[in-house]
Amino acid sequence: MGLRTSYAAMSTQTGVLMRTLSLLLLTSFLACSSSPSTQDSADSAYTFDGLNYYQDIKPIMDAHCVDCHSDGGIGPFPLTNFEDVDIVRTAVASSMESGSMPPWNATDGCNDYKYDQRLPEDMIQTVSQWVDEGAVSGSPRQEGVTLPGPEEASLSRVDHSISMRSPYTPQETPDDYRCFLVDWPFENDNYVTGYSIRPNNPALVHHVITFIAEPENVADYEAADSAEEGEGWTCFGGPGAGVSLADVRWLGSWAPGGQPGDFPAGTGIQMEAGSKLVLQVHLNADDNNPEEAMVTMDVSVEDQVEKPAMIQPWTDPQWVFGGKMPIPANSSDVTHEWGVTLPASYAFTIHSTALHMHTYGREARLFVDRKDGSETCLLNIDDWDFNWQRTYNFKTPVDVKGGDKISVRCKWDNPTDEELNWGEGTGDEMCLGLMYVTY
Repeated sequence: MGLRTSYAAMSTQTGVLMRTLSLLLLTSFLACSSSPSTQDSADSAYTFDGLNYYQDIKPIMDAHCVDCHSDGGIGPFPLTNFEDVDIVRTAVASSMESGSMPPWNATDGCNDYKYDQRLPEDMIQTVSQWVDEGAVSGSPRQEGVTLPGPEEASLSRVDHSISMRSPYTPQETPDDYRCFLVDWPFENDNYVTGYSIRPNNPALVHHVITFIAEPENVADYEAADSAEEGEGWTCFGGPGAGVSLADVRWLGSWAPGGQPGDFPAGTGIQMEAGSKLVLQVHLNADDNNPEEAMVTMDVSVEDQVEKPAMIQPWTDPQWVFGGKMPIPANSSDVTHEWGVTLPASYAFTIHSTALHMHTYGREARLFVDRKDGSETCLLNIDDWDFNWQRTYNFKTPVDVKGGDKISVRCKWDNPTDEELNWGEGTGDEMCLGLMYVTY
């Protein structure tokens, strides 16, 4: 009897113990569940008086930086997560404070442009303060509100994609200029209303210019293409093939930092039936770079537009052909300027503009001296960066007429022991304005 009584007592105690253990396990499970109160408790460890990455910095990076700074982007390093940003946080803050990032080289006070990429001042201060406070991570579960990115130029639709027939490996170093003839697929006259030029390797491709091969000149380009082995032919300054530059029209261009986009509504560049295109590709390679270049151009087209347009290069022919743009060795602040006063019968509208120099450039300016003595600034860049060459689209197009003088001015530093001048190589220099105009 005593044994059975003892066993019964033990069973009762064991039952109480098991019920107590079950209650403890249930309480522990509930404590680890994803209830709002528990999340708040868990995230309380990431609550700070100051700024943190997930709450304050990541929304800025996502809206303004990761389009370029991501795997496969043109930025030299990614900024897609805390670890990426933390490694370069001081450089990120400094580049934002200086205005070098996001890239927008047009100086204030010249003109008003669409698609301004610059960060608002309060965002710059937020990033700088976060770095100064120690760059705290915060919690991924407390990510801040998604911010809208800046309005960007874009190609609204693609009606056709045009590409080189095959990839091309540079045959000359350090600079190889090669022109490639490509077919225009439409049998009727029409107008290009926007484009995007996409080199496969922006580090290899210095620039691309798309020239229109007019029907009467197509045979000359075909002959040039056949005269040299391999794809394309050697060309400098223009599409070559013996065609006068006075007879050459541009359809588009790309340089580092260039953006795709639609032309202004109701405008377009005419393409005649029977035309072709010449892609002039400037490659900057070395003997250790076996990369191949491939260039594709996307276009949108319309049968008719309200205002036919053209791309107007603006530079001194004597710079291009006469060697009249000397930049002495070991010199600084060397300036050259050129302009033309429009004949009385001229009148046109400028919708967008761009400037082009090479790696020794410091400043560039495109402007209009009006007949009445006033000045209209089209584009001014006082801190030239070869890696960021974009087209600037006016919010309000600029009208010019007879008696107005359009000028381009450039400034360089030349730290080398050789005189520089206008030339096609990356180590040479240029001073070129570009305007998209309707008449």
